[in-house]
Amino acid sequence: MKKVLLSAFAVFAFVAATNAQDFGVKVGANIANIKGDSFDESDSKFNFTFGVFAEFMLSDKLGLQPELILSGQGAKLDVDDGAGGSIEYKQKLSYVNVPVLANVYLGENFFLQGGPYIGFLTNAELNVSGSLSLLGGDNKDAFKSTDFGAMVGFGANAGKFNFGMRYQLGLANIAEDVDGVEGDAKNSVVQVNVGFKILDN
Repeated sequence: MKKVLLSAFAVFAFVAATNAQDFGVKVGANIANIKGDSFDESDSKFNFTFGVFAEFMLSDKLGLQPELILSGQGAKLDVDDGAGGSIEYKQKLSYVNVPVLANVYLGENFFLQGGPYIGFLTNAELNVSGSLSLLGGDNKDAFKSTDFGAMVGFGANAGKFNFGMRYQLGLANIAEDVDGVEGDAKNSVVQVNVGFKILDN
């Protein structure tokens, strides 16, 4: 998987650097949750995101922005253990997300953006604190290998930097069926990010 990811980043960087008007790196913070019956009453989980982006200007007011993003996602849940304490479940999910976004410029620097994404699950781990801590560990088999959905948000350019905020709406059921019971879980992520343009043509 690591070799595949490195190859994908290398190909993306080469194509973007030779064809795009802008190419750069971005980092950000995710406030992630998982919605659905399989994660009823779960709370948001903080995590980080990192990746590369390019922008191809189709006109003065419209740009196409593909990205390759390593995204930390998941959710957490606190449950009463029945003995006056609580048990905290933290579900960690790691994805490689590939959004293709349209940037609609409302001025020289401010833009609205939106478009589809596809995500590839690279890791899943359940951490349990409290009396059931031994139940945690790798649980990638409980989740489907791909996710898809839509992203909408806004951003602004400031020289070689850009700043953005967007919402990632998962449309795919990411939970595998367990013992014949159909899972119900969809990703939900609010993301804040800052990018730096390595190439700014």
